[in-house]
Amino acid sequence: LLQLDKRRNWSGLKSIPILVTYNVKDYREAISRCLTPSDSVLEVGCHCGTTTAVISKLCQKVVGIDKSEYRLSQARERCADASGTLQFHVIDAFDIQAIRKLGEFTVLFVDISGNAKLEKLLPLLNAYE
Repeated sequence: LLQLDKRRNWSGLKSIPILVTYNVKDYREAISRCLTPSDSVLEVGCHCGTTTAVISKLCQKVVGIDKSEYRLSQARERCADASGTLQFHVIDAFDIQAIRKLGEFTVLFVDISGNAKLEKLLPLLNAYE
């Protein structure tokens, strides 16, 4: 688990920890260890919503974003029974303006499964500073 607690004052994502994990097992462990019922979570790279559904059971609000409409249609189908605390949006992880419009969050999860090269992740994390 790589926890980057940037503590930046960033409109829409101010003062939130950024949680990045290497694999699905670590990712799901981080969810159970790091979230509280009062958290509002942005999951970047939510893919087909499997982990987003797990997150939604542990916190008050979760928003999953992904750049693939196809994957998000799968996520919406998978999470159709979830309460109103779960939303999905087609947004590229680098579209900071669109992400800011989603509201405020207490935790940001970044799912990099299948793309574990740090040199590809760092520009994204720098975009959130």
